[in-house]
Amino acid sequence: MSTGVAVDDAVSSAFQKFKLGQDPYKLRYFIYKIENKKTIVIEKQGELSKTYDDFVEDLPENDCRYGLIDIEFETADGRPTSKLVFISWNPDNSPVRSKMLYSGSKEALKS
Repeated sequence: MSTGVAVDDAVSSAFQKFKLGQDPYKLRYFIYKIENKKTIVIEKQGELSKTYDDFVEDLPENDCRYGLIDIEFETADGRPTSKLVFISWNPDNSPVRSKMLYSGSKEALKS
């Protein structure tokens, strides 16, 4: 489903630097929002010292968002590693229009 929502150029360039851990994007997470029902932009950034709990606290209680977080963990054989995790945040009490817009637009962000 296409909603006509585009991804801001700054989102793409920030993602490339974030996944490589380049300055100034040595961060823990990004939270994205759809601005004016037209463009996906970066709303918040979490410093490297932040945790998953901080990420969840930064998500709005009653509106949709997208999130990208770098989660660090230990493998079964004890090696430290990390994975980038994309989250589509759609709380039950968010407006239906917002849920539909975010659900239909996430492919634009992922590509």
